[in-house]
Amino acid sequence: MIHPRPKSRIHASISLSKYLFALGALGASSFAMIIAACGSDSGDASLDASTDRGVIIQPPDQDDPIVDPATLRPIVITGVDYACAILEDRSVRCWGSNADGQLGNPQIADLPDGGYTFDSRPVAFPQRAAITEVGTLSSGGLVFPPFGTDVQTGCAVRSDKHVHCWGSDESAALGRGSASEDANLSKRPHPEPQPVTGLPPSEQVVTSGYFSCALSTLAVRCWGGNDDDNKWSANSPKKVTSPVEIALPSRRSAKQLAIGTSHICALLDDAHVACWGSNLSGQLGTSAASPNPTPTVVPGIENVVELKAASGITCVRTVAGEVQCWGANGNGRLGRGPMDASQSSTPAPVALPEGSRARQISVGEHHVCAILQDRTVWCWGNNELGGLGSGNTDGKTMVPSESSIPIAVQGLPTGALYVSVGGGFTCATLADYSVTCWGSNRFGTLGRGTIDTSPHPEPARVNF
Repeated sequence: MIHPRPKSRIHASISLSKYLFALGALGASSFAMIIAACGSDSGDASLDASTDRGVIIQPPDQDDPIVDPATLRPIVITGVDYACAILEDRSVRCWGSNADGQLGNPQIADLPDGGYTFDSRPVAFPQRAAITEVGTLSSGGLVFPPFGTDVQTGCAVRSDKHVHCWGSDESAALGRGSASEDANLSKRPHPEPQPVTGLPPSEQVVTSGYFSCALSTLAVRCWGGNDDDNKWSANSPKKVTSPVEIALPSRRSAKQLAIGTSHICALLDDAHVACWGSNLSGQLGTSAASPNPTPTVVPGIENVVELKAASGITCVRTVAGEVQCWGANGNGRLGRGPMDASQSSTPAPVALPEGSRARQISVGEHHVCAILQDRTVWCWGNNELGGLGSGNTDGKTMVPSESSIPIAVQGLPTGALYVSVGGGFTCATLADYSVTCWGSNRFGTLGRGTIDTSPHPEPARVNF
Protein backbone atom coordinates (compact mmCIF):
# COMPACT_ATOMS: atom_id res chain seq x y z
CA MET A 1 0.00 0.00 0.00
CA ILE A 2 1.40 3.42 -1.01
CA HIS A 3 0.64 6.58 0.89
CA PRO A 4 1.67 10.18 0.10
CA ARG A 5 4.17 11.64 2.49
CA PRO A 6 2.81 13.92 5.20
CA LYS A 7 2.93 17.65 4.63
CA SER A 8 4.44 19.95 7.19
CA ARG A 9 3.62 23.36 5.72
CA ILE A 10 1.23 24.76 3.15
CA HIS A 11 2.25 26.36 -0.12
CA ALA A 12 0.19 28.04 -2.83
CA SER A 13 -2.70 26.20 -4.43
CA ILE A 14 -1.64 24.00 -7.34
CA SER A 15 -2.33 24.67 -11.01
CA LEU A 16 -0.07 23.62 -14.72
CA SER A 17 -0.42 21.64 -17.12
CA LYS A 18 -2.76 22.85 -14.74
CA TYR A 19 -3.71 22.84 -9.49
CA LEU A 20 -6.36 23.43 -6.92
CA PHE A 21 -4.47 22.17 -3.92
CA ALA A 22 -2.22 23.84 -1.36
CA LEU A 23 1.32 22.58 -1.76
CA GLY A 24 2.98 21.21 1.34
CA ALA A 25 6.59 20.38 2.06
CA LEU A 26 7.45 16.73 2.63
CA GLY A 27 9.50 15.01 5.25
CA ALA A 28 13.23 14.61 4.88
CA SER A 29 14.50 12.37 2.09
CA SER A 30 17.83 11.07 0.89
CA PHE A 31 17.35 12.74 -2.45
CA ALA A 32 15.99 16.08 -3.68
CA MET A 33 12.24 16.13 -4.12
CA ILE A 34 10.79 17.92 -7.10
CA ILE A 35 7.61 18.76 -8.86
CA ALA A 36 7.94 18.32 -12.63
CA ALA A 37 5.64 20.37 -14.78
CA CYS A 38 5.11 20.68 -18.50
CA GLY A 39 2.43 22.30 -20.34
CA SER A 40 -0.02 20.44 -22.51
CA ASP A 41 -1.28 18.81 -19.33
CA SER A 42 -2.49 22.23 -18.29
CA GLY A 43 -1.60 21.93 -14.61
CA ASP A 44 -5.03 21.10 -13.26
CA ALA A 45 -5.41 18.52 -10.50
CA SER A 46 -8.40 16.50 -9.28
CA LEU A 47 -10.56 17.62 -6.40
CA ASP A 48 -10.40 14.26 -4.67
CA ALA A 49 -8.46 15.31 -1.61
CA SER A 50 -9.02 19.05 -1.78
CA THR A 51 -9.83 20.79 1.47
CA ASP A 52 -9.36 24.42 0.44
CA ARG A 53 -12.06 24.47 -2.25
CA GLY A 54 -15.01 23.26 -0.21
CA VAL A 55 -15.32 19.93 -2.04
CA ILE A 56 -14.14 16.54 -0.86
CA ILE A 57 -14.94 13.67 -3.23
CA GLN A 58 -13.42 10.22 -2.84
CA PRO A 59 -14.03 7.41 -5.33
CA PRO A 60 -15.74 4.47 -3.63
CA ASP A 61 -13.92 1.45 -2.26
CA GLN A 62 -10.46 2.95 -2.38
CA ASP A 63 -8.20 1.13 0.08
CA ASP A 64 -5.39 3.53 -0.79
CA PRO A 65 -6.38 7.22 -1.01
CA ILE A 66 -5.87 9.20 -4.20
CA VAL A 67 -2.51 10.93 -3.91
CA ASP A 68 -3.03 14.52 -2.89
CA PRO A 69 -0.87 16.83 -5.02
CA ALA A 70 -0.64 19.02 -1.92
CA THR A 71 1.70 16.49 -0.33
CA LEU A 72 3.31 14.82 -3.36
CA ARG A 73 6.94 15.39 -4.32
CA PRO A 74 7.33 15.22 -7.24
CA ILE A 75 4.21 15.95 -9.27
CA VAL A 76 4.75 15.40 -13.00
CA ILE A 77 3.21 17.42 -15.79
CA THR A 78 4.61 17.39 -19.31
CA GLY A 79 4.69 20.12 -21.93
CA VAL A 80 4.67 19.87 -25.69
CA ASP A 81 8.43 19.88 -26.21
CA TYR A 82 9.84 20.80 -22.81
CA ALA A 83 9.50 20.04 -19.12
CA CYS A 84 10.05 21.83 -15.85
CA ALA A 85 10.45 20.82 -12.23
CA ILE A 86 9.79 22.61 -8.97
CA LEU A 87 12.29 21.68 -6.28
CA GLU A 88 11.50 21.62 -2.58
CA ASP A 89 13.00 25.09 -2.19
CA ARG A 90 10.47 26.28 -4.82
CA SER A 91 13.14 26.92 -7.43
CA VAL A 92 12.53 25.60 -10.96
CA ARG A 93 14.55 23.43 -13.36
CA CYS A 94 13.57 23.10 -17.03
CA TRP A 95 14.78 21.14 -20.06
CA GLY A 96 13.81 20.52 -23.71
CA SER A 97 13.01 23.00 -26.48
CA ASN A 98 13.83 26.66 -25.81
CA ALA A 99 12.88 28.31 -29.10
CA ASP A 100 10.61 30.84 -27.40
CA GLY A 101 12.42 31.11 -24.09
CA GLN A 102 10.01 28.67 -22.45
CA LEU A 103 12.76 27.25 -20.24
CA GLY A 104 12.63 30.52 -18.31
CA ASN A 105 16.33 31.29 -18.35
CA PRO A 106 16.84 35.00 -19.19
CA GLN A 107 19.88 34.68 -21.43
CA ILE A 108 18.66 37.34 -23.83
CA ALA A 109 20.19 40.70 -24.68
CA ASP A 110 18.59 43.57 -26.57
CA LEU A 111 20.74 45.23 -29.26
CA PRO A 112 20.92 48.98 -30.10
CA ASP A 113 19.36 48.36 -33.52
CA GLY A 114 16.22 46.88 -31.94
CA GLY A 115 17.27 43.27 -32.41
CA TYR A 116 18.32 40.79 -29.74
CA THR A 117 20.64 37.89 -29.11
CA PHE A 118 19.28 34.68 -27.62
CA ASP A 119 20.47 31.10 -27.36
CA SER A 120 17.45 29.13 -28.57
CA ARG A 121 19.15 25.73 -28.60
CA PRO A 122 17.34 22.93 -26.77
CA VAL A 123 18.65 21.78 -23.40
CA ALA A 124 18.77 18.04 -22.74
CA PHE A 125 19.19 18.15 -18.97
CA PRO A 126 17.51 20.17 -16.19
CA GLN A 127 18.74 23.75 -15.85
CA ARG A 128 17.71 26.47 -13.42
CA ALA A 129 14.94 28.86 -14.48
CA ALA A 130 14.80 32.47 -13.34
CA ILE A 131 11.51 32.29 -11.49
CA THR A 132 11.57 31.60 -7.75
CA GLU A 133 9.10 30.88 -4.95
CA VAL A 134 6.92 28.84 -7.29
CA GLY A 135 3.92 26.90 -6.09
CA THR A 136 2.58 25.53 -9.40
CA LEU A 137 3.43 25.51 -13.10
CA SER A 138 1.60 25.30 -16.42
CA SER A 139 2.95 25.19 -19.95
CA GLY A 140 1.55 24.97 -23.42
CA GLY A 141 2.20 25.30 -27.14
CA LEU A 142 0.51 25.43 -30.50
CA VAL A 143 0.97 22.05 -32.18
CA PHE A 144 1.13 21.03 -35.80
CA PRO A 145 1.50 17.29 -36.59
CA PRO A 146 3.58 15.30 -36.64
CA PHE A 147 5.11 16.50 -33.38
CA GLY A 148 5.81 20.00 -34.64
CA THR A 149 5.30 23.14 -32.58
CA ASP A 150 4.85 26.80 -33.30
CA VAL A 151 4.86 28.86 -30.10
CA GLN A 152 5.26 27.79 -26.49
CA THR A 153 4.66 29.52 -23.18
CA GLY A 154 4.97 28.81 -19.48
CA CYS A 155 3.11 30.26 -16.50
CA ALA A 156 3.39 29.82 -12.76
CA VAL A 157 1.44 30.67 -9.64
CA ARG A 158 3.98 31.84 -7.08
CA SER A 159 3.64 31.32 -3.36
CA ASP A 160 2.07 34.79 -3.05
CA LYS A 161 -0.59 33.65 -5.59
CA HIS A 162 0.61 36.10 -8.24
CA VAL A 163 0.84 34.67 -11.76
CA HIS A 164 3.98 35.08 -13.87
CA CYS A 165 4.36 33.96 -17.51
CA TRP A 166 7.23 33.62 -20.00
CA GLY A 167 8.00 32.27 -23.50
CA SER A 168 6.15 33.34 -26.64
CA ASP A 169 3.92 36.42 -26.54
CA GLU A 170 2.87 36.50 -30.20
CA SER A 171 -0.78 36.03 -29.24
CA ALA A 172 -0.52 37.97 -25.96
CA ALA A 173 -0.69 34.72 -23.99
CA LEU A 174 1.75 36.23 -21.47
CA GLY A 175 -0.73 38.96 -20.50
CA ARG A 176 1.75 41.85 -20.46
CA GLY A 177 -0.81 44.56 -21.15
CA SER A 178 0.49 47.35 -23.37
CA ALA A 179 3.81 45.51 -23.79
CA SER A 180 1.90 42.66 -25.48
CA GLU A 181 0.51 45.18 -27.98
CA ASP A 182 4.00 46.10 -29.24
CA ALA A 183 4.41 44.03 -32.43
CA ASN A 184 8.20 44.00 -32.32
CA LEU A 185 8.39 43.21 -28.63
CA SER A 186 5.77 40.45 -28.83
CA LYS A 187 7.68 38.56 -31.54
CA ARG A 188 10.91 38.11 -29.57
CA PRO A 189 11.35 35.32 -27.01
CA HIS A 190 10.53 36.23 -23.42
CA PRO A 191 12.54 33.94 -21.14
CA GLU A 192 12.20 36.47 -18.32
CA PRO A 193 9.12 35.66 -16.16
CA GLN A 194 6.88 38.70 -15.70
CA PRO A 195 3.61 39.18 -13.78
CA VAL A 196 0.34 39.06 -15.69
CA THR A 197 -1.11 42.57 -15.84
CA GLY A 198 -4.30 43.21 -13.88
CA LEU A 199 -4.78 39.66 -12.60
CA PRO A 200 -5.85 39.25 -8.97
CA PRO A 201 -4.27 36.58 -6.75
CA SER A 202 -4.99 33.20 -8.32
CA GLU A 203 -5.14 29.54 -7.40
CA GLN A 204 -4.57 28.05 -10.87
CA VAL A 205 -3.24 29.10 -14.25
CA VAL A 206 -3.38 27.23 -17.56
CA THR A 207 -1.86 28.23 -20.90
CA SER A 208 -1.98 26.87 -24.43
CA GLY A 209 0.58 29.20 -26.00
CA TYR A 210 -2.30 30.81 -27.90
CA PHE A 211 -4.17 32.09 -24.85
CA SER A 212 -4.13 31.63 -21.08
CA CYS A 213 -6.66 31.53 -18.24
CA ALA A 214 -6.52 31.72 -14.47
CA LEU A 215 -8.83 30.73 -11.66
CA SER A 216 -9.08 33.50 -9.08
CA THR A 217 -11.43 33.04 -6.11
CA LEU A 218 -13.63 30.74 -8.21
CA ALA A 219 -13.84 33.25 -11.10
CA VAL A 220 -12.26 32.57 -14.52
CA ARG A 221 -10.22 35.20 -16.32
CA CYS A 222 -8.57 34.75 -19.74
CA TRP A 223 -6.23 36.65 -22.06
CA GLY A 224 -4.43 36.12 -25.39
CA GLY A 225 -5.50 35.21 -28.93
CA ASN A 226 -9.25 35.52 -29.57
CA ASP A 227 -9.65 35.36 -33.36
CA ASP A 228 -12.85 34.39 -35.16
CA ASP A 229 -11.88 30.72 -35.62
CA ASN A 230 -11.00 30.16 -31.96
CA LYS A 231 -13.12 32.76 -30.21
CA TRP A 232 -13.38 32.37 -26.42
CA SER A 233 -14.78 35.82 -25.60
CA ALA A 234 -17.60 37.41 -27.59
CA ASN A 235 -17.00 40.95 -26.35
CA SER A 236 -13.23 41.17 -26.72
CA PRO A 237 -10.82 42.07 -29.54
CA LYS A 238 -8.85 39.45 -31.44
CA LYS A 239 -5.86 39.98 -29.17
CA VAL A 240 -6.68 40.40 -25.49
CA THR A 241 -3.57 41.71 -23.73
CA SER A 242 -4.92 41.76 -20.15
CA PRO A 243 -7.26 39.35 -18.34
CA VAL A 244 -11.03 39.59 -18.85
CA GLU A 245 -13.54 37.76 -16.67
CA ILE A 246 -15.55 34.96 -18.26
CA ALA A 247 -19.26 34.66 -17.42
CA LEU A 248 -19.90 31.08 -16.30
CA PRO A 249 -23.33 29.41 -16.43
CA SER A 250 -25.82 31.04 -14.05
CA ARG A 251 -25.09 30.67 -10.34
CA ARG A 252 -22.09 28.43 -10.99
CA SER A 253 -18.45 28.88 -9.96
CA ALA A 254 -15.32 27.10 -11.20
CA LYS A 255 -13.26 24.61 -9.21
CA GLN A 256 -10.70 23.63 -11.85
CA LEU A 257 -9.58 24.58 -15.38
CA ALA A 258 -8.25 22.64 -18.35
CA ILE A 259 -7.06 24.13 -21.63
CA GLY A 260 -6.52 22.88 -25.17
CA THR A 261 -4.80 24.67 -28.01
CA SER A 262 -7.86 26.85 -28.57
CA HIS A 263 -10.59 25.78 -26.13
CA ILE A 264 -11.06 25.94 -22.38
CA CYS A 265 -13.16 23.90 -19.96
CA ALA A 266 -14.08 24.45 -16.33
CA LEU A 267 -15.09 21.94 -13.70
CA LEU A 268 -18.05 23.61 -12.04
CA ASP A 269 -19.00 23.51 -8.38
CA ASP A 270 -21.83 21.04 -9.14
CA ALA A 271 -19.34 18.50 -10.64
CA HIS A 272 -20.49 19.24 -14.22
CA VAL A 273 -18.21 20.61 -16.97
CA ALA A 274 -18.63 23.71 -19.12
CA CYS A 275 -16.50 24.36 -22.23
CA TRP A 276 -16.05 27.20 -24.71
CA GLY A 277 -13.81 28.33 -27.59
CA SER A 278 -12.95 26.39 -30.75
CA ASN A 279 -15.07 23.33 -31.55
CA LEU A 280 -13.57 22.15 -34.82
CA SER A 281 -13.20 18.58 -33.51
CA GLY A 282 -16.21 18.53 -31.22
CA GLN A 283 -14.04 19.16 -28.13
CA LEU A 284 -16.77 21.32 -26.58
CA GLY A 285 -19.09 18.32 -26.43
CA THR A 286 -21.53 19.65 -29.03
CA SER A 287 -21.96 18.80 -32.71
CA ALA A 288 -21.75 22.40 -33.98
CA ALA A 289 -18.34 22.99 -35.57
CA SER A 290 -18.33 26.77 -35.09
CA PRO A 291 -16.61 28.33 -32.07
CA ASN A 292 -18.74 29.07 -29.01
CA PRO A 293 -17.46 31.93 -26.83
CA THR A 294 -20.10 31.21 -24.15
CA PRO A 295 -19.28 28.57 -21.50
CA THR A 296 -21.81 25.80 -22.12
CA VAL A 297 -22.42 22.72 -19.98
CA VAL A 298 -21.40 19.47 -21.70
CA PRO A 299 -24.45 17.17 -21.93
CA GLY A 300 -24.30 13.78 -20.25
CA ILE A 301 -21.31 14.49 -18.01
CA GLU A 302 -21.69 14.51 -14.21
CA ASN A 303 -19.89 13.56 -11.00
CA VAL A 304 -16.56 14.78 -12.43
CA VAL A 305 -13.53 14.98 -10.14
CA GLU A 306 -10.75 15.55 -12.69
CA LEU A 307 -10.69 17.50 -15.94
CA LYS A 308 -7.98 17.52 -18.62
CA ALA A 309 -7.71 18.86 -22.18
CA ALA A 310 -5.28 19.17 -25.06
CA SER A 311 -5.40 20.07 -28.74
CA GLY A 312 -8.91 19.18 -29.94
CA ILE A 313 -9.77 16.83 -27.06
CA THR A 314 -11.31 16.91 -23.59
CA CYS A 315 -11.32 14.12 -20.98
CA VAL A 316 -12.75 13.71 -17.50
CA ARG A 317 -12.47 11.25 -14.63
CA THR A 318 -15.61 10.61 -12.62
CA VAL A 319 -16.05 9.84 -8.94
CA ALA A 320 -16.44 6.16 -9.90
CA GLY A 321 -13.05 6.10 -11.64
CA GLU A 322 -14.47 6.07 -15.17
CA VAL A 323 -12.64 8.03 -17.90
CA GLN A 324 -14.65 9.68 -20.66
CA CYS A 325 -13.25 11.62 -23.63
CA TRP A 326 -14.59 13.51 -26.63
CA GLY A 327 -13.19 15.47 -29.58
CA ALA A 328 -10.42 14.54 -31.99
CA ASN A 329 -9.78 10.79 -32.36
CA GLY A 330 -6.55 10.80 -34.34
CA ASN A 331 -4.49 7.68 -33.57
CA GLY A 332 -7.33 6.47 -31.36
CA ARG A 333 -6.84 9.18 -28.76
CA LEU A 334 -10.43 8.77 -27.50
CA GLY A 335 -9.55 5.24 -26.39
CA ARG A 336 -12.77 3.60 -27.57
CA GLY A 337 -11.38 0.67 -29.51
CA PRO A 338 -11.51 0.22 -33.31
CA MET A 339 -11.61 3.69 -34.83
CA ASP A 340 -14.82 4.23 -36.77
CA ALA A 341 -14.68 8.03 -36.77
CA SER A 342 -12.04 10.76 -36.81
CA GLN A 343 -13.83 12.66 -34.07
CA SER A 344 -16.81 12.56 -31.75
CA SER A 345 -18.57 15.36 -29.89
CA THR A 346 -20.34 12.84 -27.64
CA PRO A 347 -18.56 11.83 -24.40
CA ALA A 348 -18.05 8.08 -24.13
CA PRO A 349 -16.07 5.82 -21.78
CA VAL A 350 -12.48 4.86 -22.50
CA ALA A 351 -12.03 1.09 -22.83
CA LEU A 352 -10.01 0.61 -19.65
CA PRO A 353 -9.38 -2.98 -18.48
CA GLU A 354 -12.59 -4.56 -17.21
CA GLY A 355 -13.23 -3.87 -13.55
CA SER A 356 -10.53 -1.21 -13.28
CA ARG A 357 -10.86 2.37 -12.04
CA ALA A 358 -8.67 5.32 -12.91
CA ARG A 359 -6.93 7.26 -10.14
CA GLN A 360 -5.58 10.08 -12.33
CA ILE A 361 -5.49 11.03 -16.02
CA SER A 362 -3.32 13.14 -18.33
CA VAL A 363 -4.12 14.27 -21.87
CA GLY A 364 -1.48 15.17 -24.46
CA GLU A 365 -1.37 16.34 -28.04
CA HIS A 366 -1.11 12.81 -29.45
CA HIS A 367 -1.87 10.34 -26.65
CA VAL A 368 -3.55 9.97 -23.28
CA CYS A 369 -2.56 8.07 -20.11
CA ALA A 370 -4.21 7.00 -16.88
CA ILE A 371 -3.03 5.57 -13.58
CA LEU A 372 -5.29 2.74 -12.46
CA GLN A 373 -6.16 1.74 -8.91
CA ASP A 374 -3.24 -0.73 -8.78
CA ARG A 375 -0.91 2.15 -9.79
CA THR A 376 -0.10 0.70 -13.19
CA VAL A 377 0.01 3.21 -16.06
CA TRP A 378 -2.06 2.62 -19.21
CA CYS A 379 -1.81 4.78 -22.34
CA TRP A 380 -3.51 5.02 -25.74
CA GLY A 381 -3.14 7.00 -28.97
CA ASN A 382 0.01 7.72 -30.99
CA ASN A 383 3.06 5.53 -30.28
CA GLU A 384 5.40 6.45 -33.14
CA LEU A 385 8.11 7.56 -30.72
CA GLY A 386 7.24 5.24 -27.85
CA GLY A 387 5.04 7.63 -25.87
CA LEU A 388 2.77 4.74 -24.83
CA GLY A 389 5.69 3.04 -23.09
CA SER A 390 5.05 -0.30 -24.77
CA GLY A 391 5.87 -2.11 -28.00
CA ASN A 392 8.97 -3.06 -29.95
CA THR A 393 11.38 -0.84 -31.84
CA ASP A 394 14.23 -1.33 -34.26
CA GLY A 395 15.56 2.09 -33.27
CA LYS A 396 13.60 3.85 -35.99
CA THR A 397 9.97 2.69 -35.85
CA MET A 398 7.57 1.41 -33.22
CA VAL A 399 5.25 -1.60 -33.38
CA PRO A 400 2.48 -0.83 -32.68
CA SER A 401 2.66 2.75 -33.97
CA GLU A 402 -0.67 3.53 -32.30
CA SER A 403 -3.33 1.98 -30.12
CA SER A 404 -7.00 2.90 -29.87
CA ILE A 405 -7.35 0.95 -26.61
CA PRO A 406 -5.29 1.46 -23.45
CA ILE A 407 -2.11 -0.63 -23.17
CA ALA A 408 0.07 -1.01 -20.09
CA VAL A 409 3.38 0.85 -19.81
CA GLN A 410 6.21 -1.67 -19.52
CA GLY A 411 9.36 -1.47 -17.44
CA LEU A 412 8.31 0.81 -14.59
CA PRO A 413 10.31 -0.30 -11.51
CA THR A 414 7.44 0.51 -9.15
CA GLY A 415 3.91 1.87 -9.13
CA ALA A 416 3.12 5.40 -10.30
CA LEU A 417 1.83 8.24 -8.16
CA TYR A 418 1.30 10.72 -11.00
CA VAL A 419 1.54 10.67 -14.80
CA SER A 420 1.77 13.50 -17.31
CA VAL A 421 1.60 13.42 -21.11
CA GLY A 422 3.43 15.79 -23.46
CA GLY A 423 3.94 16.01 -27.21
CA GLY A 424 4.97 12.43 -27.93
CA PHE A 425 6.57 11.74 -24.55
CA THR A 426 5.35 10.85 -21.07
CA CYS A 427 6.70 11.31 -17.56
CA ALA A 428 5.61 9.85 -14.24
CA THR A 429 6.35 10.27 -10.57
CA LEU A 430 6.87 6.82 -9.10
CA ALA A 431 6.26 5.41 -5.64
CA ASP A 432 9.93 5.86 -4.75
CA TYR A 433 9.53 9.59 -5.54
CA SER A 434 11.71 9.45 -8.62
CA VAL A 435 10.77 10.88 -12.03
CA THR A 436 10.92 8.68 -15.11
CA CYS A 437 10.20 9.58 -18.75
CA TRP A 438 9.78 7.75 -22.06
CA GLY A 439 8.89 8.46 -25.71
CA SER A 440 10.12 11.31 -27.91
CA ASN A 441 13.55 12.79 -27.21
CA ARG A 442 13.58 15.14 -30.19
CA PHE A 443 14.44 18.18 -28.05
CA GLY A 444 16.01 16.37 -25.13
CA THR A 445 12.58 16.16 -23.49
CA LEU A 446 13.48 12.93 -21.67
CA GLY A 447 16.11 14.79 -19.62
CA ARG A 448 18.81 12.22 -20.33
CA GLY A 449 21.48 14.63 -21.58
CA THR A 450 21.04 13.55 -25.20
CA ILE A 451 18.93 14.60 -28.19
CA ASP A 452 17.81 12.18 -30.90
CA THR A 453 14.84 11.19 -33.04
CA SER A 454 14.68 7.50 -32.12
CA PRO A 455 11.74 6.00 -30.21
CA HIS A 456 12.35 5.46 -26.49
CA PRO A 457 9.52 3.30 -25.12
CA GLU A 458 11.65 2.26 -22.15
CA PRO A 459 11.19 4.44 -19.03
CA ALA A 460 14.39 5.97 -17.64
CA ARG A 461 15.00 8.14 -14.61
CA VAL A 462 15.54 11.91 -14.84
CA ASN A 463 18.42 13.11 -12.67
CA PHE A 464 18.21 16.54 -11.04
